[in-house]
Amino acid sequence: MEADTPGTDRHPPREQHLLIEQIKDLIERTGLSQDMWLVFGPETLRIERYLSGRVIPNYYWTHQIVLHCAGFIPGLYQEEETDRLDVAAEVARRARVRERRIARNASPARRGRG
Repeated sequence: MEADTPGTDRHPPREQHLLIEQIKDLIERTGLSQDMWLVFGPETLRIERYLSGRVIPNYYWTHQIVLHCAGFIPGLYQEEETDRLDVAAEVARRARVRERRIARNASPARRGRG
């Protein structure tokens, strides 16, 4: 699911920051990080949401990110890059679930239960 998650966009977990760094690195390798619209066209806003930490890309979009960048990076091993982003995205999703669970258990409403 790619919906924005309220309350989690302010402090993404460390694992999500690692995913963001991997996506940024891939985009920088295109040489067009300042002109992402040349790489992603109308999907640039979606990519910016991934980079802001508001959303974690699903498997389709990790593949699309690599596919779009591949046209600008000679010799890019698309399958390896996609696998790398898929693993990082899965780890980020699990970390986000963990962080939500911790926040939910620490909420004042739950503290009164015994």
